[in-house]
Amino acid sequence: MRQPGRRATLLGAASLLSPSVHAQGTPPGFPDRPVKLLVPYPAGDGPDVLGRSLAEMLRPRLGQPVVVENMPGGGTSVAALALKRAPADGYTVMLGGASTLCIAPLLNPTVGYDGERDFTLLCRLVESPLVLLVNAQGPANLAELFALARRGGQWSFGSAGMGSPHHLCGALLAQQAGVEAVHVPYRGAGPALADLAGGRVTSVFSTLGPAVGLLQDGRLRALAVASSRRIATLPDTATLGELGHQGFATPSWIGLMAPANLPAGIAARLSADAMAVVDTPAGRARIEQLSFLPAALPFHQIPAGYVAAETARWRPIVSQSGATAG
Repeated sequence: MRQPGRRATLLGAASLLSPSVHAQGTPPGFPDRPVKLLVPYPAGDGPDVLGRSLAEMLRPRLGQPVVVENMPGGGTSVAALALKRAPADGYTVMLGGASTLCIAPLLNPTVGYDGERDFTLLCRLVESPLVLLVNAQGPANLAELFALARRGGQWSFGSAGMGSPHHLCGALLAQQAGVEAVHVPYRGAGPALADLAGGRVTSVFSTLGPAVGLLQDGRLRALAVASSRRIATLPDTATLGELGHQGFATPSWIGLMAPANLPAGIAARLSADAMAVVDTPAGRARIEQLSFLPAALPFHQIPAGYVAAETARWRPIVSQSGATAG
């Protein structure tokens, strides 16, 4: 990730939104062909819908199509390795964040990349709070969930993939409760929620977006929120902290990434255009409609050591959860 010394020459956020300023430090005509957006999640998952919405809104700003390519697997590392190998020219970017840059390397030291050195973090876009969900016929609260496990009933928790924040939250909660739980990884939240609704797993931590329909239909129940504050769309659902379980307030966030050594002018252009579409009333409304929390942080405001600091925030959660990538 680029250091603030290089960023010191960048202009303020308001001026970056000006097309005339975009030309300064940006190759003439950039972009002159479609931009590829790697999405490390299956089609239909909450982050995928976010990525497709972003691609749609970016097209008029860039004057070129933004082509989404789904590349799930490896706790987002499959897409990250593809991004690492891509040319640092601004034509390949990725929807990624804490899962990719911080969590995957902590879970697997041989993941094949360094979250801080091998990428340019263009901007942070949203935070993605997780909700603990159970089948509507399942436990009515955390006490019943833990009692089920202690009675010898198998507590199985699904997740959006090995090493995902969904996985870490499930493992950490079981560890804190002192009970055994079986992790069942899926290729995305959609299949995990389908099995939860069908009674094939006991619980799932998920972003709210993919689960809204199942909650409204009465097929799922929300037990708690893994966040520092309650979610506006679930005002009666307590946070895990309120229920006595600490360590779940560190937010998982999603942003835009590019390969390392991306020229600062291109990084500023892509970041400014992303900010111009998400940090607006219409953009914020779309983000909230998808059940994410707006958390815009543009390229020129990302401090030195940001990824290292975020990794340090996730390290105790990974350690305490006992989760591994294998």
